[in-house]
Amino acid sequence: MACLPPVTRLYEPDAIGVQNLFLSTAILMSILFGGGLHQAIPMARNDLEVSSLAKSAFWVGVALCFLFSVLAGAYGQQILVIIGLEELENFVGWVPLVALLMS
Repeated sequence: MACLPPVTRLYEPDAIGVQNLFLSTAILMSILFGGGLHQAIPMARNDLEVSSLAKSAFWVGVALCFLFSVLAGAYGQQILVIIGLEELENFVGWVPLVALLMS
């Protein structure tokens, strides 16, 4: 929060808006990529369950990232027009990767 005032002075409001759209979209996708499996890790009874849940959460995220990357490459422009986020057309390929890293 302390860095926000200087950053807003360096960049135009349009660039800040595109950044907010990008991060909001990536955050929503990261919720899908996690699949809720991370919430089950603290309830595991032993280390084997923790390990298998963590691996499952990781691989589900990777698979969904791959799927969304393929969809973004093939239908990215059309999807952005449908949901009204045309400003993200230059960054549509990065959203699944950032969402995976966030999840």
